[in-house]
Order: sequence, then C-alpha cells, then structure tokens
Amino acid sequence: QGCVPCPAGTTDQDSLPGTPCLACEAGTYVPAGSAGDCALFSCSGGTSDHDSNPSTPCEADATDDSGLRTTMIIVGTLLGVLLLCAIAALVLFRRRRAEKNRPFNFEEALRALKSEGMIVHDSQAIRAPIELKRDRIKSLEKLGAGAFG
Repeated sequence: QGCVPCPAGTTDQDSLPGTPCLACEAGTYVPAGSAGDCALFSCSGGTSDHDSNPSTPCEADATDDSGLRTTMIIVGTLLGVLLLCAIAALVLFRRRRAEKNRPFNFEEALRALKSEGMIVHDSQAIRAPIELKRDRIKSLEKLGAGAFG
C-alpha cells in the first residue's frame, strides 16, 4: 500500500504510513505533504494566523509597531531632558535676577573699607546710606514733565 501525502493543515507526525495524519492547531501553517511535529510549523515572529486555519499561510502583522514604539520612547526621553534643561535654565535665570535686584548692603561695604584701611577714623559723619525700595515710595505730587509729557 502506497503512502498518501497529508493534506494542508495536517502533518504526518510519526512518518509511519499506517497512522492517520494529525490536524494542527491555529497559529500554524502546515503545507500539504508535511511531516513532523505541529510545533515546527508555528507562525514566525511578525506573522500570525489571522484566520485560525492551519492550511492557509501566516500573514504579516499589520500592527508590528516595535520600531514606532522605540521611536516614541526616544522622542519622549529627549523631550523630558529638554524640559528639565528648560526648568534648570529658568531657575538659574530667576536666581540671577533675584541676586541682581537685591538691595545693596552699605554697612557691609563700609566694614570692608574699614578692614582694608581705606577709612582711617570711625566718625559719626560716615553713616551707611539706606537704599529705598521703589515700590515703597509714594509720589504726592508731580515733580515735572520730560520732553514726552
């Protein structure tokens, strides 16, 4: 008695002519005349058995977006780093601005001049001026007008 090849979707698992062909499960593609374990015919990476029929070829996945996912991770990381740099720059800018707008400490400057010997005597005539904050001054009357009004 001759050997009859197994139809598509089935395999001759034991290669014995007297045993029936074994039907394979979904997720495989088993061409006609195949022999061996069904696991040998599993759909490879990036493909799948869209119709759950082992006699039809595996098809490429339409949603294989691993490259897109990697790109999105890189873009997200770069945007995060850029945001952190922007925040750091803003903090430095505000600190420098606060330092620049800090009132001048005349008493400290006078002490430094005395310690360096630039002011010889300690008289009452040398007093530390006080810097007035602009927002604390209230104008009672208009003092004059410039060229523009």
